[in-house]
Amino acid sequence: MPTAILRNFFHPTRHSWTRQSWEGGYRVCQYDNATGYLQECVEFRTDGTRPDAGKGTAVSRVALRYNPQGQRLQESIFGPQDKKLYEVNFHYSIAGRLLSVRDSEDAHLRYRYNAAVRLDYVRDNHMEIRFDYDHFDRLARRQVRLPGQENLSTQWLYDGFNRPVNLIITRQGVAQAPMELIISQQFNSLDQIVKRTLRHRRDGRTLRRNESYVYNARGCLTACRYAGDQPLLATVDGRFEHVIAETFAWDGLNNLTEATVSYAQPTLSGYPSEQTIRYDYDNPDYPTLRTRIQYGGADARCVELVYDPDGRLIFDGHRLHYKYDPLGRLHSVKADGHPETIYRYDALNRLQGQSGEGPTSLRFYHGHRLAHMLFSGPGKPQEGIDRVSYVHAAGLAAVKTRSAATLTVALTATDLLGSLLQYDSRPPLHYLAWGAVR
Repeated sequence: MPTAILRNFFHPTRHSWTRQSWEGGYRVCQYDNATGYLQECVEFRTDGTRPDAGKGTAVSRVALRYNPQGQRLQESIFGPQDKKLYEVNFHYSIAGRLLSVRDSEDAHLRYRYNAAVRLDYVRDNHMEIRFDYDHFDRLARRQVRLPGQENLSTQWLYDGFNRPVNLIITRQGVAQAPMELIISQQFNSLDQIVKRTLRHRRDGRTLRRNESYVYNARGCLTACRYAGDQPLLATVDGRFEHVIAETFAWDGLNNLTEATVSYAQPTLSGYPSEQTIRYDYDNPDYPTLRTRIQYGGADARCVELVYDPDGRLIFDGHRLHYKYDPLGRLHSVKADGHPETIYRYDALNRLQGQSGEGPTSLRFYHGHRLAHMLFSGPGKPQEGIDRVSYVHAAGLAAVKTRSAATLTVALTATDLLGSLLQYDSRPPLHYLAWGAVR
């Protein structure tokens, strides 16, 4: 596939691009003459004709409306044949504060503010989210409430340098035992977390894990240690293994060169107590581009990563092949022996959907935050889910799943960085240095 845009055309005075063209398609944007705000963006596909010829089939169109203050009032998404797929409307107060968001997928969020002009609560058709603040206007508590069902409260406590030193998550439900997760953190003079303690209380029992972290002079994490009666579990060959330590090595360019995971003995999967992964960077033109991964232990093997001339991964060394469109967006992923998964984007470069071996999906947004995923065709997610909706308020607050017969609302808790810590009534999510493990 082509890998580059052929031409860019810009507005003569506003320096905003009005047209992009590439082999196989082009995109046109229109702006308001008075304000310069983007009003419409349309993406076209051409079949054998040059994109400069101005002919083609519109595959995606985004139309926008604004108020006199420049705030977005409406966003409409259109698909092929100019079929309207989605619309979201925003309503603001005279002072410019967001009051409500309503879209064509029955989402209706209402926002209210206190006397200090801080967000006080958010309501939708099923839940209420309330906020409390401390004397320094920092978010101190978020409470997500399903009337008559359950409450999920997240509380933050800060030190004198505005660093979150305690995070307390409390769940109370009509048909569930109360649960409490307390995360305490200690920082060094460089604002790096050096110690963290997790306490999980449920059914009159408290599980505890102590974590410690070490960094090198450049601020790279070099060691993690885990101890306590609440183990950190990592999935290895479909089994949960107890992780007690991780160590990391870095080169002069801050490339990760080695990662070692230490497991408690004995391991259920037959792995040694330590497993080391080494990373090589052999490309002289791109010294930070990872080229090889060497796995040690019982799973010893070496995989070569393959990139295209633009530095994009096209083969992961295992079984996944990647292709990109001329705009650099991921176009497809194919696993050996499986059908290809195709990705589609709207005219603003947001992922709009995918199709392939599983169900066909569509994605819609409130601004740049994912609001809905719609599923159709064979292979729907478990329990015949037709739609998944996300409610955001100071982080992800709830996930709604809808099937033909039921609507389920799962309350969530996140930290200040947006990492998901609690999902519904499941055990708390915990993380290795490179991602979630449970």
